[in-house]
Amino acid sequence: MTALLALALAAPPTDNFGDPLPAGATARVGTTRMFRPGGWHGAVLTPDGKSLLAPTRDGPIERWDVATGRVVGTVGERREVPADHEYLSLSADGTRLLSLTGVGATVRDAATGRVLTEVVIKVDWTVPTAGATAALSADGTTLAFVAAPPEAGVGRRRGREEGEQGRAGGGEVVKEVPRRTAVVWDVGGAKRRLDVEVDDKHPGVALSADGKVLATWGAVDTPVQFWDATTGKKLGAVTLEGVHPMVAFAPDGRAVLVDKGGAVRLFDPRTGRGVGKLRVLADPSGAMAFSPDGKRLAVGHFHGTVRVWDVAGDKEVSTSDGPVSTRGVAVAFAGGDRLVAWGADWQKAVVWEVPSGKRLSPAGSGVAPGSPAFTPDGKELLTVPAGWVNGPGWVVRRWDPATGRPVGEWKFGDGRAGPSVLNLLPGGTRVGANGGEWAVYDPRTGKPLHALGRGRTGEGSPCAAGELFLSPVGVAPGQVPEGPTKTEVKELATGKVLATIELPVPFPGPYRAARTPDRTRLVTTARLGESAKPETGVAVALWDLATGKKLGEVTLPPGGARSLAAGPDGKTVLTGSSEGLRVLDLAAGKVVREVDTGGLSPVTDPVYRPDGKVFAVGLQDYHGEGVVDRAVVAVYDTATGKQLKTLRGHAGAVTAVAFSPDGKTLASGSWDTTVLVWDVSGVGK
Repeated sequence: MTALLALALAAPPTDNFGDPLPAGATARVGTTRMFRPGGWHGAVLTPDGKSLLAPTRDGPIERWDVATGRVVGTVGERREVPADHEYLSLSADGTRLLSLTGVGATVRDAATGRVLTEVVIKVDWTVPTAGATAALSADGTTLAFVAAPPEAGVGRRRGREEGEQGRAGGGEVVKEVPRRTAVVWDVGGAKRRLDVEVDDKHPGVALSADGKVLATWGAVDTPVQFWDATTGKKLGAVTLEGVHPMVAFAPDGRAVLVDKGGAVRLFDPRTGRGVGKLRVLADPSGAMAFSPDGKRLAVGHFHGTVRVWDVAGDKEVSTSDGPVSTRGVAVAFAGGDRLVAWGADWQKAVVWEVPSGKRLSPAGSGVAPGSPAFTPDGKELLTVPAGWVNGPGWVVRRWDPATGRPVGEWKFGDGRAGPSVLNLLPGGTRVGANGGEWAVYDPRTGKPLHALGRGRTGEGSPCAAGELFLSPVGVAPGQVPEGPTKTEVKELATGKVLATIELPVPFPGPYRAARTPDRTRLVTTARLGESAKPETGVAVALWDLATGKKLGEVTLPPGGARSLAAGPDGKTVLTGSSEGLRVLDLAAGKVVREVDTGGLSPVTDPVYRPDGKVFAVGLQDYHGEGVVDRAVVAVYDTATGKQLKTLRGHAGAVTAVAFSPDGKTLASGSWDTTVLVWDVSGVGK
């Protein structure tokens, strides 16, 4: 019993999903499960809805378990994929896996990864996201793909010569084609069956379930043509005006086309005659799937919506939204009428049942948290998304920093869909939001407090964690100032103009601004040179907010102040660049100290602890292959610049750091979609 107790006490602490916490961390907000640093481009859901297969660059295909959100195995061996992307698709019966790159197509046994056939050829990349560059028959025995002429390709696979045989399982290097050509390939025999010339602009292909009918199409207003995939005989054609079509086949062989405005139409491929029309869709993403019996058609849309139709009755069965807003949706019938959908919530995959919306993959936002903030009493940690926010409305999420568990959220905004940017002010009582116009909201009530103007070049943008807003005076919307420009400095929380100063060339280009702790002085950065020309340097200046008078300045090399924090003494400033950290004495006009970052570059604004004795900053390796392994949060002594603590544990670059009001806790957000809460009570006392 004593031994078991000792073992339990020695076990590392875990987060709410049972994953171990890194050394020094006391809680994790969210989870890294289902997170991939490179995103989910080219991945595919297995027909049973239980796994996601995802390509990796120069590595084996990964198999992700949906229920646990973890990699449980690989398909195939490590291989060289020189193209930037790889696209996967599965045969309807799930037995064959198609891998498509810019230099070839490979069909594998989906269970073992054994290569069944490989074709080395330049492949057209015009419509890869619609799944139209290549297709498999339902049983995976027939392959169709679009071969591209030399000028349209991306280069030949390294190490291969013209005429060399394919890999194990058979295959060949297809000779270069004079124009884009749809190729029908016999997978079992590893040989070319048929060539059909296609339109040179935006070509696509689809195969019937039995592999006997080929559909080809091209640019807008060009016909969708149907061919006998064995003899090459033309069967029929359909022209859809004013639209680049999306094409699929029903299990019974009827062709499904998406018309202008998103109307789904059914055609007989042997005659080209219409045999049915379903209702008009809004915003189709091109993801369509039939139930095995062909009675139901499911269509995925952007932002997580899935519509399901009764095909024979032309009746909409259900319309449902996913648990989160996703960029496109793929759908699969996982046995009978059970429908599973999945989409990418930025760098995290989300899988759910339709129409219930029940989430099958581990919960947790796929959006990186930006500008985390503690409430003044330190009892709650608040987060907003970093970067662009897709979907209607805005959300501030609230967490218990001691446990990492959610305690609620504040929804605000006018509910309009579209890209927006949020900045959470210190203390979390105000949020700056850009929904076309910058405005400040009380997130608890959703009430807009004041407007700041349009957040485009030359018209003002927030900086310093959303605390200040710089706006040039007398500059028309869209105009780019060419030289020294009078600029208003506004307090984002109140909209009050604090001062009017003159900056060299404030827009475009990197610039930052922050107030000193006593709120009497301002620190700014502005590029030197002309707006239309490369930056020649960066001016870092100190200002008296009461008079607008410049008190001192230091000029740094180009890119020398991409991050900024005003020092606790009111006269020094800490700047970060790809070269590291510098402490400047602006009143004296000199660089006081170069801070050793161990070869890493700052990727967040430095943040001082409330007592000013230490500061924290996110660091990252911008060079080489080991970027993720070297994403850290470093804590330094303010007086000496000595690094006191290095906190490791994020799987992606750090987006922001924040101290709790008592200075004993540090929160760090990351592109790995989590926030880690660290105990720093014993650092730099």
